[in-house]
Amino acid sequence: MSVDPSSTPFLGRRAAVDAVLSALENPGFVTVAGAGGAGKTRLAAVVAERFANTVFVDASTLEAASELEQAARGAVHAAPAPPDLLVLDNLEQVRGGRAVVEALVASSIAPRVVCTARRALGGVMERVVRIGTLEPDADAPLGAASLFLERARMRRPRWHPDDEELATVGRLCTRLDGLPLPVELLAARAHTAPLAALERALDGGLGAVGDGVRLERIVQGSVRLLAPSERRALRALAVLRGAFSAELAFALLGALELEVATFVALVEFSLVSVVPGGYRLLETVRVYVQPRGAARVRVERAMETLAHGLAERWYTTPPTSAVSAAAVGAFARHALDWPHLVAAAERALERDSVKLIAALAARLDTVLAVTPALKSVAVRWFELLAARTEPNSDDHFRWASRHHQTLHANGDPRAEPVGSGLLEAARAHGQQRVELALMIRQAQHRELHGHPHEANALLEQATALAEAIGERQGLIAALGSLSQVRVQFKDFQAAVRHARRALQLTKPDEIEYALSLRYTLASIYEDMGDARAVVEEIAASTALLDADPGYFRRSVLGRALERNARAVGEGDLAAKLSAVAADLEAREQENARLGHGPGAAVSLSAEFLEAIQTLRARLTHRDMPVLGERDRTLLDLVITGATNKAIARAMGVQPTTVRNRLSALYARFSVRSRVELIARLARGLPTMGR
Repeated sequence: MSVDPSSTPFLGRRAAVDAVLSALENPGFVTVAGAGGAGKTRLAAVVAERFANTVFVDASTLEAASELEQAARGAVHAAPAPPDLLVLDNLEQVRGGRAVVEALVASSIAPRVVCTARRALGGVMERVVRIGTLEPDADAPLGAASLFLERARMRRPRWHPDDEELATVGRLCTRLDGLPLPVELLAARAHTAPLAALERALDGGLGAVGDGVRLERIVQGSVRLLAPSERRALRALAVLRGAFSAELAFALLGALELEVATFVALVEFSLVSVVPGGYRLLETVRVYVQPRGAARVRVERAMETLAHGLAERWYTTPPTSAVSAAAVGAFARHALDWPHLVAAAERALERDSVKLIAALAARLDTVLAVTPALKSVAVRWFELLAARTEPNSDDHFRWASRHHQTLHANGDPRAEPVGSGLLEAARAHGQQRVELALMIRQAQHRELHGHPHEANALLEQATALAEAIGERQGLIAALGSLSQVRVQFKDFQAAVRHARRALQLTKPDEIEYALSLRYTLASIYEDMGDARAVVEEIAASTALLDADPGYFRRSVLGRALERNARAVGEGDLAAKLSAVAADLEAREQENARLGHGPGAAVSLSAEFLEAIQTLRARLTHRDMPVLGERDRTLLDLVITGATNKAIARAMGVQPTTVRNRLSALYARFSVRSRVELIARLARGLPTMGR
């Protein structure tokens, strides 16, 4: 029997075709498993083209095992020549299909057998090739988007999409799970309306795809194959839009008295797909299986109760103004599930219940540190909670302050007037801790908008207030901000003093504070031209990161590496540090691709530590044995960025003596300036002959 594959180009399945062909070289049979609309039949047809004689059996209308066996043997008997390949298509609904396939293979009906089904058959000699989203390959560099563009151009041959249209196509394909059938159906409508209009139409359901009846029929066909408990599990998971963790899925199903085995069945049937870090119910399935009526209310109430319990279990420590690496790591492990907790709270709000919002909002400090997309949610929640509490009460000031904090973090123009009004109210009602936090944020706002003197005055007041009320963390924040303001006045000594004092106040587990202050100090020392001190601060930061790796590793370490490379100037060491930075960046991207999240630990590179140690050794001038003690002292002071007058005072000589000695050193090292001298010191020194 000949196979007549579609005349349209076959895109995006090169790897799957190769996997099937490779599997066919082994004994047994191969099953191509995937969701309805994934292109299993087309894939099998393309594989069949590689063989001279193929028998293709469509089993979509068969249900009994005897019917399948009769159809397969009849097709082989009617073939003009012994087949090289037997394809049994659409076996998912055939009862006892696995036993029939194994019997056919045992009887040597054909040297190779390929089956297609929405789940693996579970045979002992079965090799499974699963297909789902169209992934990029040489034929389809944009994955599913390449298929969309190819099909759309069949109706619009002269269409050349711009970057914005390409981005829209990508979003459309993502919403359609990257499955060939719905992508092709929607692409066929691309000539009827702008892409943006199609995207808006999808908000109303998959009817916008075109031939929605066909899609619904495919989905309902899959649902009919499920046991009753598996159908209930599928409808329960339909309230989770987007990716979710196995922990959340199991907890939700458990709350509804459904077994974990029901979830496993949904994965096997390709209705739930595996994504980086978790799972996702296919959107093309989810929209058709939404629970309704009393069933939906039951699922949503279970999800609300579950959200309370999960939030309390995941975040056992009370929120503080500091975000520890452990807290961020906890969020990273559950990052997929936070949108579902938020959605549950929003649904509760529709019933005028703010209990869940309050429970989640209390933990948003941690979440907002790594999820800027939730900031708009936080602004609305904090404002709502402040309005729902008794005016001027502790709870009112708590939520109002959080509201202002989020506005400030967002750069929202409302932050200034809201902060000013709240600051006056806090002072009037003795809310000193709220007053302290507001003064610091208002000072940061004034500095940002070019008013450093006003910022300095506010921070001086904040420092005094923090000391008076014994607010250690507030004092750290005030001193850190004050240090940065003093830099604007070129008062580097005061800036260092404030930062050092703040650093002394931090506790060992407050890694964010410590890293931030180390970074501030490195910045100050760079402004001062003190290369050695910059390196010392970087080395101290790496020690912190190596002891407690967390979310801030990449951001702080990456900046430190860049800063260090600039400080040491040109040379092999700077190149080596840059290479290590690139390596760490690549590893971070790989963690993200694998779904480990921003809290995934990345072991500190041994090469980086080696480079730091090498640099520190060079800056101690161990390889300059012939330099006199006075010259060594002079070079130490030069590296700190001290002026000639300062060096003269420190060494007890005249400024002219310093200038003359420096000129001699420039000549000895073949440099023309202090910058070149520091760079030469960082790269290492030649042995002096005199």
